[in-house]
Amino acid sequence: MPNYRVSMDIGGTFTDIVAYDQDAGTYAATKASTTPGNLSAGVIAGLESIVDDLSDIDFLVHGTTQGLNAFLERRGVPVLLLATAGIEDTYHIARGPRLELYNAQYRKPAPLVERKDVIGVGGRLDSQGQELVPLDEVAVRQAARRAVEEGYGAVAVAFLFSYKNPSHELRAREILIEELGEEFTVSLSHEAAKEWREYERTSSAVVEAYTGPVVRNYLLDLEEKLAGRGVEAPLHIMQSSGGVLTAESARQRPLQTLLSGPVGGAMGDVELAGVSGN
Repeated sequence: MPNYRVSMDIGGTFTDIVAYDQDAGTYAATKASTTPGNLSAGVIAGLESIVDDLSDIDFLVHGTTQGLNAFLERRGVPVLLLATAGIEDTYHIARGPRLELYNAQYRKPAPLVERKDVIGVGGRLDSQGQELVPLDEVAVRQAARRAVEEGYGAVAVAFLFSYKNPSHELRAREILIEELGEEFTVSLSHEAAKEWREYERTSSAVVEAYTGPVVRNYLLDLEEKLAGRGVEAPLHIMQSSGGVLTAESARQRPLQTLLSGPVGGAMGDVELAGVSGN
């Protein structure tokens, strides 16, 4: 019977593994060398060093900085952004305080998506989510063809007032998947951040699209290696809120894992403080 509960986290130098034997009530911990370029290899090596038979794992949770590192190091995929025609510049106008008010040489950080990679798509909802102009489905199909021709790795969709009525964004995704296939990354703003502010929703969708393929590819590779070694327990991933979600859910909503690595340490400290009475 499976009897190990295992947690793991990838660092820049070492991959940390902790295993709890539920039968014996004992813990084992190890560090394996992190393997850049093939991170799952280091994870598997660490697991096999403290669990003789990986099929004995009953629960598995993973803190990962794959998405965060891709974001910070600017090594995500090229993103094509579809925005409501007439407000295509929302993402680049942005929002926020100018922290260096008197610095004449201040420059905003470079956005993840250049202006040339933004397409205005016809279709309009009012502030209550009522349709004023139908979605321009031809423009969406043309955008999908451009994504293929110009080598984009993901598409972000951010339409006006989609938090009230996501029908245009949902239909855009259907069209994009028809043209690009199920495996292509399409991020919708109302799913990435369901709030009324246009810039926040747009930028969240862009970050998810930018980092999503990196996260998905890693998780798919790790799940495949675990299954090949007899692990039947579903892989769980720490999410930014401090909770966990399945790897399958993380692949669908990779933005939820952006702070997966750092938050794992914080939640561990909370639990340790509670146990120790501090």
